[in-house]
Amino acid sequence: MNFDYSDTSIALQEKLKEFMEIHVLPIEKEVELFHKNPENSWKRWPGLESLKQKAKDAGLRNVFLPGSYGALSAGLSNLEYAPLAEIMGRVLWSSEIFNCNAPDTGNMEVLAKYGTP
Repeated sequence: MNFDYSDTSIALQEKLKEFMEIHVLPIEKEVELFHKNPENSWKRWPGLESLKQKAKDAGLRNVFLPGSYGALSAGLSNLEYAPLAEIMGRVLWSSEIFNCNAPDTGNMEVLAKYGTP
Protein backbone atom coordinates (compact mmCIF):
# COMPACT_ATOMS: atom_id res chain seq x y z
CA MET A 1 0.00 0.00 0.00
CA ASN A 2 1.29 3.45 -0.91
CA PHE A 3 1.16 6.01 1.90
CA ASP A 4 2.83 8.83 0.00
CA TYR A 5 0.99 12.14 -0.09
CA SER A 6 -0.19 13.45 -3.43
CA ASP A 7 1.20 16.63 -4.93
CA THR A 8 -2.11 18.32 -4.06
CA SER A 9 -1.84 17.33 -0.41
CA ILE A 10 1.78 18.45 -0.20
CA ALA A 11 0.95 21.81 -1.79
CA LEU A 12 -1.94 22.32 0.64
CA GLN A 13 0.28 21.38 3.58
CA GLU A 14 2.78 24.06 2.59
CA LYS A 15 0.04 26.62 2.02
CA LEU A 16 -1.56 25.80 5.38
CA LYS A 17 1.77 25.96 7.24
CA GLU A 18 2.44 29.37 5.73
CA PHE A 19 -1.05 30.60 6.65
CA MET A 20 -0.58 29.38 10.22
CA GLU A 21 2.83 31.06 10.51
CA ILE A 22 1.61 34.38 9.13
CA HIS A 23 -1.93 34.67 10.52
CA VAL A 24 -2.47 32.28 13.43
CA LEU A 25 0.69 31.70 15.45
CA PRO A 26 1.43 35.42 15.96
CA ILE A 27 -1.98 35.96 17.62
CA GLU A 28 -2.26 32.68 19.49
CA LYS A 29 -1.43 34.27 22.86
CA GLU A 30 -3.84 37.17 22.23
CA VAL A 31 -6.71 34.79 21.52
CA GLU A 32 -5.83 32.64 24.53
CA LEU A 33 -5.83 35.68 26.84
CA PHE A 34 -9.16 36.84 25.39
CA HIS A 35 -10.77 33.49 26.20
CA LYS A 36 -9.24 33.31 29.68
CA ASN A 37 -10.94 36.58 30.62
CA PRO A 38 -14.17 35.67 32.48
CA GLU A 39 -15.94 38.64 30.85
CA ASN A 40 -15.51 36.88 27.49
CA SER A 41 -16.89 33.49 28.56
CA TRP A 42 -19.62 33.45 25.92
CA LYS A 43 -17.96 35.70 23.37
CA ARG A 44 -16.02 34.94 20.21
CA TRP A 45 -12.66 36.48 19.62
CA PRO A 46 -13.39 39.56 17.44
CA GLY A 47 -10.84 38.75 14.72
CA LEU A 48 -12.13 35.24 13.99
CA GLU A 49 -14.39 36.15 11.06
CA SER A 50 -11.65 38.05 9.24
CA LEU A 51 -9.35 35.03 9.61
CA LYS A 52 -12.08 32.81 8.17
CA GLN A 53 -12.34 35.09 5.15
CA LYS A 54 -8.57 35.06 4.67
CA ALA A 55 -8.61 31.25 4.78
CA LYS A 56 -11.43 31.16 2.25
CA ASP A 57 -9.58 33.58 -0.03
CA ALA A 58 -6.50 31.35 0.25
CA GLY A 59 -8.48 28.26 -0.79
CA LEU A 60 -8.12 26.65 2.62
CA ARG A 61 -11.79 26.17 3.60
CA ASN A 62 -13.56 22.80 3.81
CA VAL A 63 -10.45 20.84 2.82
CA PHE A 64 -11.88 17.86 4.74
CA LEU A 65 -14.62 17.25 2.15
CA PRO A 66 -13.82 14.13 0.13
CA GLY A 67 -13.39 14.16 -3.65
CA SER A 68 -16.96 13.00 -4.24
CA TYR A 69 -18.12 16.54 -3.37
CA GLY A 70 -16.78 17.91 -6.64
CA ALA A 71 -16.04 21.62 -6.85
CA LEU A 72 -16.79 22.10 -3.14
CA SER A 73 -13.92 19.78 -2.25
CA ALA A 74 -10.15 19.87 -2.33
CA GLY A 75 -10.52 16.28 -3.57
CA LEU A 76 -8.43 14.74 -0.82
CA SER A 77 -8.63 11.27 0.64
CA ASN A 78 -8.49 10.78 4.41
CA LEU A 79 -4.80 9.93 4.05
CA GLU A 80 -4.15 13.21 2.25
CA TYR A 81 -6.25 15.25 4.70
CA ALA A 82 -4.63 13.78 7.84
CA PRO A 83 -1.48 15.96 7.76
CA LEU A 84 -3.64 19.05 7.28
CA ALA A 85 -5.66 18.14 10.38
CA GLU A 86 -2.39 17.65 12.22
CA ILE A 87 -1.17 21.12 11.24
CA MET A 88 -4.46 22.72 12.31
CA GLY A 89 -4.42 20.70 15.54
CA ARG A 90 -1.30 22.48 16.73
CA VAL A 91 -3.51 25.42 17.75
CA LEU A 92 -6.63 24.30 19.59
CA TRP A 93 -9.04 26.75 17.98
CA SER A 94 -7.56 27.04 14.48
CA SER A 95 -9.64 24.34 12.74
CA GLU A 96 -12.64 26.68 12.99
CA ILE A 97 -10.85 29.18 10.77
CA PHE A 98 -10.74 26.57 8.01
CA ASN A 99 -14.28 25.28 8.64
CA CYS A 100 -12.79 21.93 9.60
CA ASN A 101 -13.92 21.87 13.22
CA ALA A 102 -16.14 19.28 14.83
CA PRO A 103 -19.07 19.00 14.92
CA ASP A 104 -19.51 21.36 11.98
CA THR A 105 -17.62 19.12 9.56
CA GLY A 106 -20.50 16.64 9.57
CA ASN A 107 -22.99 19.44 9.05
CA MET A 108 -20.96 20.80 6.14
CA GLU A 109 -20.99 17.39 4.46
CA VAL A 110 -24.78 17.30 4.63
CA LEU A 111 -25.12 20.86 3.32
CA ALA A 112 -22.59 20.26 0.53
CA LYS A 113 -24.36 17.10 -0.57
CA TYR A 114 -28.02 18.07 -0.18
CA GLY A 115 -28.11 21.86 0.13
CA THR A 116 -29.36 24.12 -2.59
CA PRO A 117 -28.12 27.63 -3.45
